[in-house]
Amino acid sequence: MTPTQQCDGGNRHPALSIRLRTASHEIHSRAERSGIISQLLRGQASRRGYILYLRNLLPAYQALERELTLHQGTRAISRFFRPELARSAAMIRDLEHLHGQDWQEAVAQLPAATRYANRIAAASAAGPRLIGHAYTRQLADLSGARLLRGVLVRQLELADDEQAFFAFPSIGDPDKYKAGYRAALDAAGDEVPDSSAIVEEALCAFRCNIELAEAVQERAEA
Repeated sequence: MTPTQQCDGGNRHPALSIRLRTASHEIHSRAERSGIISQLLRGQASRRGYILYLRNLLPAYQALERELTLHQGTRAISRFFRPELARSAAMIRDLEHLHGQDWQEAVAQLPAATRYANRIAAASAAGPRLIGHAYTRQLADLSGARLLRGVLVRQLELADDEQAFFAFPSIGDPDKYKAGYRAALDAAGDEVPDSSAIVEEALCAFRCNIELAEAVQERAEA
């Protein structure tokens, strides 16, 4: 049995990376059409809206990075402790340049942001479910960063020091890196007792993203 296949009585089951992509296809598309994310992708978001989004996405990244650090000794989950994908420090730098040093006090953290971070902590307590959140955030960043960066630079005229969130200086070949990441997902799927829980949690992560995007849009337009 290879890391990308699971066999049971001669039946071949899709690898975890394929199951994640297939199961999340519809809700992933819905997330891209939701709230501030839709506006960002269409170049219709304001600078204020982007700052509000970045500030409210930050708690999820802080929670994810904290929980992955705690699981460095857990074989399947430790595959996704990847400092090169950590975004929270870069997001803080962007917020400081976009808004100022007082961003934490001046830009509201919405309840949806707190719920998202709490969900990540709860998934971590359940063990492998945390991988669903890593997949939803980390692989999406690598896949969509270039596109979103281009749109925001054109629309919001972001300066170089306002784009740290989109920069992955230690990843030379994103496509090769993503292939390795998918292989890590498949290996983890073979190692955990119930990989379906990872898929379920990834769908939950997308729902958290949708809720957050809609809450940010509502506040930005208030």
